[in-house]
Amino acid sequence: MAIELRAIIPYLTEERLSAFWTDFQVGAYALYTDESVYLFHHPAYPETMQSFVQLPWSEEFAGNTSILFHDYPTAIVQMDSGIDENRLYSVLAHELFHGLQYVKGESRFPDEVLGITYPLVAENVELRQQERFHLYNAVTAMGAEKRKHHLNQFILYREKRAEVIGPFMKYEQLIETVEGPAFYVELHAYVAKSGVSKEREIKSYGEPLLDIADATRHLRRSCYSAGLFLCILLDEISPGWQAGFMQSELTLYEYFRQFVDPIQEKALESDSSVDISELVTTIMNERDERIAESLQQAKYVLSIQGEIKVTGIDPMNIIVSGNKLLHQNFVRLKMNEQDYLFRLPVIALIEDSIFGCKYVQILLNEKLVVEEGGIFIPGVGIVEGRFDEVESTLWI
Repeated sequence: MAIELRAIIPYLTEERLSAFWTDFQVGAYALYTDESVYLFHHPAYPETMQSFVQLPWSEEFAGNTSILFHDYPTAIVQMDSGIDENRLYSVLAHELFHGLQYVKGESRFPDEVLGITYPLVAENVELRQQERFHLYNAVTAMGAEKRKHHLNQFILYREKRAEVIGPFMKYEQLIETVEGPAFYVELHAYVAKSGVSKEREIKSYGEPLLDIADATRHLRRSCYSAGLFLCILLDEISPGWQAGFMQSELTLYEYFRQFVDPIQEKALESDSSVDISELVTTIMNERDERIAESLQQAKYVLSIQGEIKVTGIDPMNIIVSGNKLLHQNFVRLKMNEQDYLFRLPVIALIEDSIFGCKYVQILLNEKLVVEEGGIFIPGVGIVEGRFDEVESTLWI
């Protein structure tokens, strides 16, 4: 076992974790390797209230995340992933916080459709770069006046940006709301366990705020550090904010905004070394290339035309280019009134909604089998329709 349980378990008490978040409740969690799962505090295994149950590894345990295991929120962390015991402890605290959100009935989750359709607009990227720069410095700058100035600029840039992208701003704010506090708990857990400088760790966690290229490529992930820094600012301007926030229906930014009254000062001119228009063009080209590469790498491409509904997606694994969506490894399609699960790349040409299309391309590693009245797709099943072998197209 890469890391011993005794190096982690004594620190996972409600008393210790409540030092990072008010009234922290420790729910079910599991540490696992590629052979075994060590499960704690799970109601399906009552004996774990005193100790743990060792189970053989199963496919539910993948990555560091929070899952529903036997219909109960369970934080899971891989023990043999190469991170040290201090980092593993902090990541587990992060995932336990997500379990706490579930138990407390957290409902402020983002509409992932907005994330998929989020516009790639140069003006928004430019304003977002400035906003994130000022948020970073509102926390890290030396001197109260400098921090106050950067805080003011952050708010002015964010509210200007909201005028540009409208409802998509809410998407970012809701990711901050759900993930920011979890990273806040993670940061404090790591500092407490490792003894490293809190200021150094804050700067490390804040580095993504300064990388506009990565923030533009990976929108959802880029909101994590923004949410964390909002939590740190709340510590300064409204001590004891956590209980009120958990009971609120406001987003993290809206909750923070209650305590700040910005001064209407002129926004600073950008001194960015990044050509924003060039960055936007580059990212758009990258998306086109990823889709084209997926087509080229497929051994067989099956086209399906007809009335098709998208009934299940993984928002984190979709690449968008115009009206073309590449579902990289998962999508559920309804055809001929039947649901089909595709655990392989699928390109869909969307119309009015990402959930409706009339044309998809299935990227296959195995050749399909022609059946009477349809085709058999390996790993998917039989789809009825009229198949044109020359065009490799199924009409449904």
